Amino acid sequence: MRFHTSNLADGWKRLRLTYPDRLIVIHLIISTVPSVSDSHSVPAGEAPPTPRHFAAFMEQVWLPAREGRPHTPWSTGRLETCLEALQVACGLPNEDFQAFIQDCESEFGYRLPEFKEIFWGRWRSYPASLE
Repeated sequence: MRFHTSNLADGWKRLRLTYPDRLIVIHLIISTVPSVSDSHSVPAGEAPPTPRHFAAFMEQVWLPAREGRPHTPWSTGRLETCLEALQVACGLPNEDFQAFIQDCESEFGYRLPEFKEIFWGRWRSYPASLE
């Protein structure tokens, strides 16, 4: 995930510099869903959070941060370490990182449409006179 976050943050920063008068929103689209398996690779500081998985981080730290809400008591001092590690991976100062969080959309469990859905969707869009 470190590779993706640093690339997303770099692209976001460059686009903000190039288009300072526009809202820049980046989208991270992933075919998998956030894991609910405990992970020892999740940075946790001195007191590991419970549960210690990515889905909990997304729900209780990332989403509240995106919405500008304070973190839940569960995350304070525990998964805050994860957010700090993410900020380091992004290479952004605190103020920019807060803006980056606000401008980062993530979509999990994404599935590409099947060929028949694409084909029939286009076919239905043709005028009746062509059928």
